[in-house]
Amino acid sequence: MFACIAGPSVAAISAFFEQAEEEELLHECIEGLFSVARIAQYGLEDTLDELIATFSRFTTLLNPYASAEETLFAFGKDLKPRMATLAVFTIANNFGESIGGGWRNIVDCLLKLKRLKLLPQSVIDHDAASTSSSDAQATSESGIIFPAHDPKFGGRRASGMISRFSHFLSLESPEDALSLGMSEFEQNLKVIKQCRIGNIFSTSSHFPEDSLLNLGRSLIYAAAGKGQKFSTPIEEEETVGFCWDLIVVIALANVHRFQAFWPNFHDYLLAVAQFPMFSPIPFAEKAIVGLFKVCLKLLGTYRPDRVPEELIFKSINLMWKLEKEILDTCGELITQSVNKILIEYPANLQTQLGWKSVLHLLSVSGRHQDTYEQGVETLIMVMSDGTHVSRTNYAYCIDCAFGFIALKNSPSEKNLKILDLLSDSVNLLIQWCRNHYSDPGNNYSVASNTSNSSLEDAKGFGSNNFAMNLFVKLGRHLERPA
Repeated sequence: MFACIAGPSVAAISAFFEQAEEEELLHECIEGLFSVARIAQYGLEDTLDELIATFSRFTTLLNPYASAEETLFAFGKDLKPRMATLAVFTIANNFGESIGGGWRNIVDCLLKLKRLKLLPQSVIDHDAASTSSSDAQATSESGIIFPAHDPKFGGRRASGMISRFSHFLSLESPEDALSLGMSEFEQNLKVIKQCRIGNIFSTSSHFPEDSLLNLGRSLIYAAAGKGQKFSTPIEEEETVGFCWDLIVVIALANVHRFQAFWPNFHDYLLAVAQFPMFSPIPFAEKAIVGLFKVCLKLLGTYRPDRVPEELIFKSINLMWKLEKEILDTCGELITQSVNKILIEYPANLQTQLGWKSVLHLLSVSGRHQDTYEQGVETLIMVMSDGTHVSRTNYAYCIDCAFGFIALKNSPSEKNLKILDLLSDSVNLLIQWCRNHYSDPGNNYSVASNTSNSSLEDAKGFGSNNFAMNLFVKLGRHLERPA
């Protein structure tokens, strides 16, 4: 029944809020807004999105013609924009699981606050995000502790929402704030802290899949410049980096269901790469940084399911292929990341795509003088140990090894060490051949991996000539230095 009057209700509340000047009337409008939102969360997603779109306009943050100074002035002098901003983010905090297209407005407001330098650093606290999927309490950037969301306490949540908003309205007036020595900027920052913005992303593990996908899509599209206007290259770089920080936060908060949402995120990455005005720099550069954080989180724990590993490496490979320059600009970070994977988590690296990607990136990023030593030592440690060298990754170990040997700045003692290790690796080929292609370092199973790439690669592993092919490959490489 409410669906019949939802639209007129939103229009009426918006009209009252726009025309009202008295604080009491504004407060009643906000209470009406929350009342509609509480009902709309149950299957009326469009109504909730309409509420967010309407009140996002009242924040003045989305006015494309207002300068930063004008926006800050209006925000500091007029109670209405501050109330609208707090209302929008309060809805996002309390009803985020029911928001669809409204995430785009929320992200746009968020990015404007970022440009106005009104966001605290704790908004992108990765540590908070990584623990949000548990039952632990979440702490907002304002220092307030909020219990994890429990739908059984919807009424209590709504009551607390109104009381927090009432508390905000009872805060000192601008005149009182000035008398206490607070600047206009400090007063604005205090309002934003009450929005608990970081809590929205770190607790996204409670969102249903549709809401999570809408949020991720809004962030990825914004990072690619969709609907954004940058005044300087620095502003663009900061905005793109901030979007990727938030993407990482929600990815870490939802790592337990990574394979459920990341295929769609990867599709969004493919889509934005086709934008006419898409710029790989800084998008792909910031993406590599964020994606490796997610990758390390995934590989930090053994996972029987190999699909998440393949998904994250598909995205990593997509990003560096968009602009190969980032292999140079991000060389140090890439080398450090793959070093950690190969030294600390080699047993958790289970797919051929994972090994191929890691060893290729190790070879490419380690070619620079600053990263060579760490890169070559990582390879030597992997091959010296031998525990994790298998027929899954043997060919890529060979390619990586000769990638280092071919470098002009590669010292002869390092080259000789690598060649000795390669010569010793012939014993592995003999062992695999005698054991009918079974090796302790490889637990590959066609049935356990359903991805197309892995199934295709498995055909080669099962062929009778596999060990011989690896032997021939090694021999051809060994001929080159001669």
